[in-house]
Amino acid sequence: MKRILFIVGFTACLPSLPSHAAIGDTIAANGKTVYHAEGTVVTSFGTGYGQYCTVNQIQSTRLYDSNKAGPWTIPYYDGTEGDSLMCWSHVASNSIQYWQDVYGVFYKDTGNMQASGNDTARVLPNGYYSTTTASGYDSDGVYQTNAVVNNAQQLRIAEQFYYNWTNVAGKFRDAADWYFKWDSTTNQSSPGGYFSEYFGNGASARDAYVTIYCESMAQEYPQATSQGYTPFKDNDVNSLKDALLPGFGLTKQADGTYIQTEEGLIPSISIHDLNKGTGHVLSCQGFTTDAAGNLVSLLLADGDDGVTRLQEAYVIERDGYLKLYKDKEGTKPFYTNQDYFIYEVSYISTPDVLKNMLAEYRDPNEAAVWNGHTAQWYTQTDVVDSEIADSTTGWDIAVDGDNIAEHHHGYYHGYATDGRAVRFDDHAAADKRGVMITGTVSASCIEISAEGYRFIAGENAALQAGADLTLNNGATLYSELPLHVNNLIMEGGTSLDSDSTIVVEGAFLVSIAQSTTFNLNEAAISGVDIYTDLDLSLASAVILETSVNMHGHNLTLAFGQQITLQSTDADTPFISNIGTLTIGDEILPEGTDLSRYLVFVSPDNEEYSDMAFIYSNGSITATSVPEPTSSALGILALVACALKRRRS
Repeated sequence: MKRILFIVGFTACLPSLPSHAAIGDTIAANGKTVYHAEGTVVTSFGTGYGQYCTVNQIQSTRLYDSNKAGPWTIPYYDGTEGDSLMCWSHVASNSIQYWQDVYGVFYKDTGNMQASGNDTARVLPNGYYSTTTASGYDSDGVYQTNAVVNNAQQLRIAEQFYYNWTNVAGKFRDAADWYFKWDSTTNQSSPGGYFSEYFGNGASARDAYVTIYCESMAQEYPQATSQGYTPFKDNDVNSLKDALLPGFGLTKQADGTYIQTEEGLIPSISIHDLNKGTGHVLSCQGFTTDAAGNLVSLLLADGDDGVTRLQEAYVIERDGYLKLYKDKEGTKPFYTNQDYFIYEVSYISTPDVLKNMLAEYRDPNEAAVWNGHTAQWYTQTDVVDSEIADSTTGWDIAVDGDNIAEHHHGYYHGYATDGRAVRFDDHAAADKRGVMITGTVSASCIEISAEGYRFIAGENAALQAGADLTLNNGATLYSELPLHVNNLIMEGGTSLDSDSTIVVEGAFLVSIAQSTTFNLNEAAISGVDIYTDLDLSLASAVILETSVNMHGHNLTLAFGQQITLQSTDADTPFISNIGTLTIGDEILPEGTDLSRYLVFVSPDNEEYSDMAFIYSNGSITATSVPEPTSSALGILALVACALKRRRS
C-alpha cells in the first residue's frame, strides 16, 4: 500500500548560500595589509605570457594579467600587425573580466541592441581560450617567436579589442565606454555595447567609468576628473590611496578600517613620463600599508612585461609627484630610464540597477526557478560559483525588482545552491517538468506552481529535511522519491499523486478557498496515514478519494464546508482516529450528526440522500439510512389517512 506519511515534529532550517564577494567585511588598515593577494606577491606564474593569474583574494577567485603581443592569427582590422600601443585595452580586459565574473550573469544575450538597433543575440566574450604556441616573452624575459608554450591563455575580452580596434594609444575609459555601451566616438570597427541595457547606448551621457586625476592634471584638464570625485594630491600617498579605495569597492571608516561595499572592481592607474611625454596603463590588483595605515606599495599587473605575475611597486613622493620604485628606498625606478609619475586612477562605474539586482540574485529568499534546460537537479558540489551560468544550468533566478529603481526584471541564469528556495512553474515547458534529483539536495522552500511536475529519483537521490513544500496554482506533484519536508502547504486546487511519499515534520495546512485534493489520484489506493494536526478550514471544498487515519491528531474543518467523497463504503469510517474534531470554533462531542455542520456530496456534485454522517468513536462514518419496510409503509399510510379524516 502506498501512503502519504505526515510525521509530527519540527526542525528549523537556516538557508545558506556559498560565499561570494565579502560585502560588509572589514579590512584592517594597519600592519602590512595586502588587499586581494593577502600578503603574497606573485613573482612569476607559469612560463607563458598571455596567461591569467590565479591568486586567492577577497573579492572572487581570479586575478587577471592580460599581456600584449597575444597569439593572434589575423591582423587588426585596419591591416596593422601587433598591439604595441594597446596596454590600456589589456588593462581594461582584466578589469572587465573581473567585473563580469560577478555581474555577467545578468547579460541578456542582446549585446548591442540599443547601441546599433540590431536585435541579433551575441555570445558574451567571457573567460579565456588556450593555445599551444605563442609569440612572446618567456619566464626569463627572452622574446620567443611561435614558441611552444604549455597552456598559454588569453582573455576573450582582449581578443575582442584586437579584432575591432586599430593599434592606437588610448585610455581605460575608451575601453569601458566601447565594451559596455558602445561609444561611437572611439576608434573601432563595430559596436561593443554588451551591457547597453544597463549602461545606456552610444548616445547616452552616462559614463561607464570613473576617472580620478591628480590635482596638477585636473587643473590642466578641468573636465578630466569625472562624476564629482575629488582629485588626489600629487605628493600625498594617502590621497592616492583614498582615490584607489572606491576602485576596489572599499569605503574608509572613521576608525581607519575599510568596509567592502561593492563587488567586482579592479582599478587601473595611468603613469606619465615627465621628460619624454610617453605614458602607460597598469592594472592595480592590491596595495600594502604600514602600521599607521599609510600607503606603501601597489600590486601591479603589467601587460607589457610578457609574464603573468603581480609586481610590487613602492609609491614614493619625489619632486612633488608620486613615483614608482622597485625598492623601499627609492633608488631603483620601476621602469629603467623612465621618470614616470602617477596621474590617473580609473575603474568601472557599475549602475545602481545592477548592484540592486545582484543583491536580490544572492538573496536566499529569491527562488531559483526551474527552466527545464536540463533533466537533473545536481547538488552544489557539481557547479562552480565563479563561472557565469548559461542556459544549460537548468536554473534561473527571478529578480522581481521591487527595490530596483530601473525596471530590468526577468529571469537570469543561475544555480540552485543548497539552502536556496526553488520554484517549479510554467517557466519550463510541459514536457520539461520531469526533474531528476541526483545526490542530496537541501532547499529552504520548494514551491510547485504548475501542473505535471514529477520528481524522479536519480543516483543517491534525497531531499533533506528542513524545506517547506508549497503546492499552489493547480499544481500536481508526481513524486517517485520520498520527500522529507518541514511544513506542507497546499493551496489553489493542488494535488499529490499516488506515488508521493511525504514526511512532514511541521504543519500540514490547506489554504485559499479553492477545491483541494490532498490525496489521491488512484482509486486503488486503500488508505493514507496522517501523523500531524490537519487544518482544512480555509479550503472551500475538500475531496477525499480514500480513507484517512488521523492517528489521534486533531482535525479542523469550517462550518458549511463541502466534502466530496470519491469512494465511500457505508458504515466504514472515512476519517478515523481523530483526536479532536473542531468545526468553526466549536469542538464537537461524540455522537454528533454532521449534516447540520458540513455538506457531503458525491463525485457528481449531488448531495447524498441515503447516507447519514456521524462523528462517533473518534471517526467520521458514512451510515446508510435504512429504507422503510412494508409494515412501516402501511402504518405511515394509516396515519396519513387518519390525519386526512381529522382535517375533514
